[in-house]
Amino acid sequence: MIIRNLRKIINVLSVRASKKYLLKYFITYCTVLIIPLVIGYVYYINTYNIVYSDAINENNTILRQASSILEQRFEEADSMADQIISNSHVSAFQGLKNPLQYPNSYSIIRTRDSLTNYNTSNKFVWNYFIFFNKSEMVINNQITYTYEQFYKRYMSFKGVPYEEWYGKMTENLCESGLSGEIEAELYNFTPSGTVGMTMVTYSKPLISYGQNDGIVMLVINKKDITDLLSSINTYDGGVTYIENKAGKIITYFSGEKCDIHAVQAAVNKSSSESESTSEISINGKKMMVNYIKTNNNGFKYVAVQSKKVVLEKANNLKLIIYIVLLISVLLGTLISYFMAKRSAKPLQDILNNIQISEISEDIFKNIKYTISELGDNNSNLKRTIDEQVPILKTTFLTRLIKGEFNSQEEIEKVARCIRLNFKGRVYCIIIFRFDTDLNNYDTVELTIVNSFKQLLRETLSRVVPDALICDLDEEQLVMLVDYPALQQGQLNPYIEDVAARLKQDMPKNLFESLLISCGNIVEQLIDIPISFEKAKLAFKINSANRHSNILWYAGTGNYTVNYYFPTDLQAKLINNVKAGDKGAVKTILNILFTKNFMDSNLSTSLHKLFIYELLGVIIKLWNQIGFDENTYKYIISNTDNIDKYSELKQIKIITDSYYMLCEIMNGQSDKQNLNTNNQIIEYINQYYHDCNISLASIADKFNMNESYLSYIFKQQSGIKLSSYIENLRIQKAKELLGSTALPISEIAIKTGYLSTNTFCRAFKRVTGINATTFRGSNA
Repeated sequence: MIIRNLRKIINVLSVRASKKYLLKYFITYCTVLIIPLVIGYVYYINTYNIVYSDAINENNTILRQASSILEQRFEEADSMADQIISNSHVSAFQGLKNPLQYPNSYSIIRTRDSLTNYNTSNKFVWNYFIFFNKSEMVINNQITYTYEQFYKRYMSFKGVPYEEWYGKMTENLCESGLSGEIEAELYNFTPSGTVGMTMVTYSKPLISYGQNDGIVMLVINKKDITDLLSSINTYDGGVTYIENKAGKIITYFSGEKCDIHAVQAAVNKSSSESESTSEISINGKKMMVNYIKTNNNGFKYVAVQSKKVVLEKANNLKLIIYIVLLISVLLGTLISYFMAKRSAKPLQDILNNIQISEISEDIFKNIKYTISELGDNNSNLKRTIDEQVPILKTTFLTRLIKGEFNSQEEIEKVARCIRLNFKGRVYCIIIFRFDTDLNNYDTVELTIVNSFKQLLRETLSRVVPDALICDLDEEQLVMLVDYPALQQGQLNPYIEDVAARLKQDMPKNLFESLLISCGNIVEQLIDIPISFEKAKLAFKINSANRHSNILWYAGTGNYTVNYYFPTDLQAKLINNVKAGDKGAVKTILNILFTKNFMDSNLSTSLHKLFIYELLGVIIKLWNQIGFDENTYKYIISNTDNIDKYSELKQIKIITDSYYMLCEIMNGQSDKQNLNTNNQIIEYINQYYHDCNISLASIADKFNMNESYLSYIFKQQSGIKLSSYIENLRIQKAKELLGSTALPISEIAIKTGYLSTNTFCRAFKRVTGINATTFRGSNA
C-alpha cells in the first residue's frame, strides 16, 4: 500500500495544477493516517483480550495454588487430630470424671506431658485444644482449664454466650471438620490484656464407645488462610471466599463490606463446572468470577472481581491510545497540508534539488553522529563503573559470607564483572573485632568505636591493598584472604605477618584491644560461609583464654584425612533411636559434632560426606522400623540442600530430625509390639502342626532376637511362647480324640509331635490324665 501511494504522489506531482495536486496529496496523506488508527484499534483489542485472559489465568493460578496448599495443610491438620486422638494418655483421660481428685490428679500432668508441641513443625495451626466432656476439662501441651475457666479466662467467642457454647460442647452439637470463621477474644495474651482474632476451627470427636466423650479442636488463624489469596484485588466490591462441600462459607475477605451470601447465590447460579470463569452482576456492577472446585474435599475457591478493576490497565491504555491517535490526526493533518502545499512544484524541480548521493551522505552523517554519541556515552558509563567498583566489591564480599550465591559459576561471573581473578587460589575469612572490655571501651560512644574501625580499615588498605573488606556490625570488620593454592601451607604465616604489620602501623593500645579471628581454609568461594562460621566459632571458643591477638579455629592448617563416625557409634545411635532414648541420642550427636566440627578440620567434601552419612542413618532407620512415610518425607524435605546452610543450622536440622524419630518411636513402641504379637499368634495358629516350630524358628521368621521375641510375647499374651504352642496342640488333640477314631500315633503327628511317647507325656502334663483315658471318658 505504501508503494502504491508513493506512485500516486509521483503522478500527482507531475501535474502543474497546484490546487488539484494539493487536494490529491492531502487525501493520500490522510489515507495513510488511517493505518496507525487501525493498528491502534487492533492493538487495543488485542491488549484488552490479553489483559482479560491474563487476569483469568492469574486468578486461576492463585486459586489452584491456594487450594493445593490448603488441601495439604487441612490433611496435615486431620493427621494432627488423629495423632492426638490416638494418644493412649488422651484415651485414658477421657474416661475420668474427677481428674482433680486423688489419685487421678497426676493424670493431668501425664496427659499434658504426652502431648506434642506442633508449633515447631506446623505454623498453619495456631493451637489445639482437647475438650473432655466427662471431666469438663480443656487440655493441650501448655494449658489446663475447666470449661468455664477456659471460656471466661482464656478464650471466648463473640456473640456466643457461655451457656450456648457449653450446650454445644456437652450435647455434641459442635460441627465436625472445618467450621465457618468466628471472632474470638483471647485473654491475657499481651500486657494490655484482651486480643481479638478471627479464626477457623477444625474439630474431630474423640474415640467414643457410645457416649459423647469430647472433641479435638484445631484453631487456624483466618489471616493464614486469606494471606494465600490476598494477591487477588478485591477493591470496588470484589470478594474472595472458600466454600465447603455442603455449600457453607468457611472464610472470606473483601475490600469493602458486602453481602457474602448474596454474592454466593449469584456465583452458584452462574457456575456448574469444577473450574470455570463467568460474569455476573452485583448491585449493578459487572463482576468477573473465577472459581475452582477440588476433587479431594469438594471445596470451592472463588474470586469475584470488579470488571473495572480487572481491566483497569486496558482502560488506561485505551485512553492513552485515543489521546495519542487524536494528537497524531491533528498534527498529521497540519503536516500533510503543509507538505502538500510545499510539494506543489513540479516533480522535476524536486528531483533536481535532491540528489541520491546527497541523501546517502546525509544518512552517513547521521550514523557518524550517532556512533560518536554512543562512544561518549560508553566512556561516561565506564568511568561511572570504575567509581562504583569499591562499593561493588564490598557488596560482593557481603553476599559471599551470607551464602547468597547459588553456585560457583554465579560467583565467578560476578567476580569477572568487578575485575576480580580468583583462579588457583585458596581462601580464608578473617574477622577483626575490638575487644572493648580490654581497655574499658564499653562506655565509649559509638562514634568513637566507628573511628577505631575506620582507622583499622585504612590501615588494612595500606597493609593489604587488594583485600576485600566489609563491615560486619558496629565493632567488626570482615576480610577475605586469598593465597596461591600451591603455597597453601604459608597462609598462616602470611596472616601472622599481616597482624605484625598492623601492630606497627596502629597505636599500641588500640592494637592490643584488637582480636583477629581466623576461619578455616576453603578451596572454593562457594564455601566461604563455612570459613566465616568457623571464624565466629573460633572467637566464641578461644576469646576467653586467648594468648595473642590471633584466634585460630581448631584444625586450621592441614585438612583431617577422614571424619569421625565409627561403626559401633553408628550402631549405638540406631539402637538408641529405636529405643526412643533422646538423652542417649543427644550425647552421641554431641560427640560426633564436637569431633568433626570443633576438634577436626574437615575438607568441604568430607564435611558433606559426614552430613550425608547422618542422613543415611535416618534412611536405614526407615527401612528397619518403617516409621510413617509422611514423617520420612517431612524429614527429607527439611534436609534438602542441607550442605548450603551454615554449620550451626546443619547441626540443628540433624538434631531435630533425630529427636523427632525418638518421639515417634516412644509413641509407636507399644502399638508395634501388640501388632507383632498378633502376627506371631496367627502364625502359630496356622503352623502348630509343624514339628519344627519353635522359639528359634519363629524368631528367624520374623527377623527378631529370640530373647526379645520371648519378652514381648509374654508381655502381651501373659504366657510363655512354648506354653502357648503346647496348650494349642493339646487342645487340637482333644478335639481329634473326641470327634474322630484316629489312632493316637496319627493324632500325635497331626498336632506336631515326632513320637507318640512325647505326645502322651505332653498330654498328661497339660490335662492331668493320659490320652486313652480322655478318649474313653468322651466316648
